[in-house]
Amino acid sequence: MILSLTACSPCKKLAEKICDCEKSQSARNACKKGLDLRGQHKAFSKAEDNARCQAVLDSSDCTCDALAANQYEKCGFTR
Repeated sequence: MILSLTACSPCKKLAEKICDCEKSQSARNACKKGLDLRGQHKAFSKAEDNARCQAVLDSSDCTCDALAANQYEKCGFTR
């Protein structure tokens, strides 16, 4: 999945949630700064992407524990 990063979009919220799983504050800040830079381009802003991101947010399956266990599909990532 490619995350749409337009302001206040479900995909930006999901990406920020994933950034919050970084172990250190500096890593969290760097992750979020990267989101801000990508968000400036407003690429890949599609309704279907936002719907997928919202579904992941609604499921509550995307957790830091899931990411730590390499269960990336719970956060909407596919291989």
